[in-house]
Amino acid sequence: MIKNALSLLLLISTGIYLIYQSIVTSNNNVLINFLIIGILLFYLTGVYSHIKEIK
Repeated sequence: MIKNALSLLLLISTGIYLIYQSIVTSNNNVLINFLIIGILLFYLTGVYSHIKEIK
């Protein structure tokens, strides 16, 4: 249970960091934007599976 919570926290903090980085750099490169969106979707599915696992 504690291990799940820690990994969930790690996933969320990494996602927040990625969002922060994308806002700070604010590149207009479409490829980079698609990469960021893909990574965020990957993290969201990870968070969702963790929440299902905890319940």
